[in-house]
Amino acid sequence: MGALKRLHAAATRHLAEIEKELKTMPEGNLHIKKRGHGYSCYNYEKGIQRSISSKDKKVERLGRKRFLERDATFFRTVCESLERLFAKVEDNRKDTATHTGLIDMFGEARMKYTREQLAWLTSVQTADNLRPEEKKYRTRSGIRVRSMSERYIADILYDFGILFIYEPELILGGETFVPDFVILRPDGEIIIWEHFGLTSIEEYRQRMEYKLAKYREYGFYQHTNLICTYEDDIEDKARIEAIVKERLCRI
Repeated sequence: MGALKRLHAAATRHLAEIEKELKTMPEGNLHIKKRGHGYSCYNYEKGIQRSISSKDKKVERLGRKRFLERDATFFRTVCESLERLFAKVEDNRKDTATHTGLIDMFGEARMKYTREQLAWLTSVQTADNLRPEEKKYRTRSGIRVRSMSERYIADILYDFGILFIYEPELILGGETFVPDFVILRPDGEIIIWEHFGLTSIEEYRQRMEYKLAKYREYGFYQHTNLICTYEDDIEDKARIEAIVKERLCRI
């Protein structure tokens, strides 16, 4: 990352030098057209094209301007690309810090995890690039989720001191799935929690059924290591608390 930051600094300085020189360039744009066995030079300025002698010093200056403009476009793209990368890294750093905050709370939580179990939290690959603009709801642990229902689930897991990952990448038979939550229970068992909130949509329901079939194929079953909830469940807060207490708080 240090090398990339140095590259960004150098590109930014060079871009500033280019833009400074561009301000000294004459108005207009150089156009060169082939005429028979030779070439003709034109200056296109304010919508008017005027012929200009190739021996005119202005041709050299306009040529230099054309080069600088292309150079500026290149270095501007480099700077913007690096800045987007830095922003993404910073977002990931904040998410990691947030998960570290989750780890910090376990010292006072009723549930106890081993050092190795706590390390699991930051070792799982998450699907950070999966429509991040839809993650509008910030949870008490600091992570962002896609719906108010998911926020409630994340908050109650946090309150009970249950270790979880939001939207991890899960590879089943070479196919990538993204469960809503993967939970590490204090006894070391991995639990998937899927919240299905849009079952009235046919395409969503078909994808849900396909996902559940794949889970069964690879050993995840409801009422054992797979939790499925729906919007009706979220309306009954006591039901969600009961699920957490009965299914996740066992040691």
